[in-house]
Amino acid sequence: DVDISKNVLFGFSDSVVKVLMDRYLGENHVFYTDNYYTAPALTKYLQERGVGTVGTVRSHVSCF
Repeated sequence: DVDISKNVLFGFSDSVVKVLMDRYLGENHVFYTDNYYTAPALTKYLQERGVGTVGTVRSHVSCF
């Protein structure tokens, strides 16, 4: 039973990923995503905590 809170930088789906990945931070894991979870802020957050990311992006959506 987990309470997921949304903040300005991370939306709800990103917040869910943060909670689920918390126990894997700093362990050199790789997080694979589809375009729904591929967000620059989430990618940067995970990368700064030792988790690599691989995912697809929508070409018509500006990410940076």
